[in-house]
Amino acid sequence: MDIDFLEIDKYLDFRKNKKYFIFQDNLISINQMDKIKELIPLYGLNDVLLLFEKNPKITQHFKCNFIIEIECKNCKNISIKNFSKTDLNDFLKVRKNMYDYKNNIFFCENCINENNNLRLNEIKLFEEKRKNEMLESTQNYINNYLNENNGWKKDIKFSVKWDSIRMFNVNIDEIAKYIKSMDYYEFLNTLYWKTISAKKKRQSNFKCQICNSNNLLATHHRNYEIRGYELQNMNDLIVLCNDCHKKHHEIIE
Repeated sequence: MDIDFLEIDKYLDFRKNKKYFIFQDNLISINQMDKIKELIPLYGLNDVLLLFEKNPKITQHFKCNFIIEIECKNCKNISIKNFSKTDLNDFLKVRKNMYDYKNNIFFCENCINENNNLRLNEIKLFEEKRKNEMLESTQNYINNYLNENNGWKKDIKFSVKWDSIRMFNVNIDEIAKYIKSMDYYEFLNTLYWKTISAKKKRQSNFKCQICNSNNLLATHHRNYEIRGYELQNMNDLIVLCNDCHKKHHEIIE
């Protein structure tokens, strides 16, 4: 069928007589597709899509899409593409926000591949930048919160302290590795541990979680395997008074 001879004003007559004239093995040129688009404001997209019919000569065992000549929205080169009925629906809508490389029907293969390579390079650069930023943040965290000689500024609110030691954009495993390598008593004097300990005491209302005493409270590890991962395992920490702490360690005076 030569669609160039399709008369727009006789379109409905064609449809009423069920004269299907665009089959899956027809090559549709750019000019022909433009002519089809002229029908949409007059008859609506759904009705115009009825122009495209399965070729009765093609058996159901073979998938055959419509063959469309298309101008690449990027480089303007002409290429031939296979369109499904869904692709035709998208293409005939001609919405500007659909001109995206994710929708391959609007671009030639060269432009799609170039864009994909560009995106891969952008992702690689972003991941490398993020990795470097994390390394820097991790080292800054260690210098600031795992140095026993550091202290909080005067009159700083506890909420600020707590938010400061929570691990944002750092390598948690590297932090834990560093903590495990520290002398335990040096670790107890870090801002990291002091803040976590204070948080647990606040959560327990400054009372021993065994006997409710408020005498010489200390925050204790139930399980030392979590050392370095205290922020992720706050429930494995417990607040004990001096007596209960001694009993916990089986130290009886």
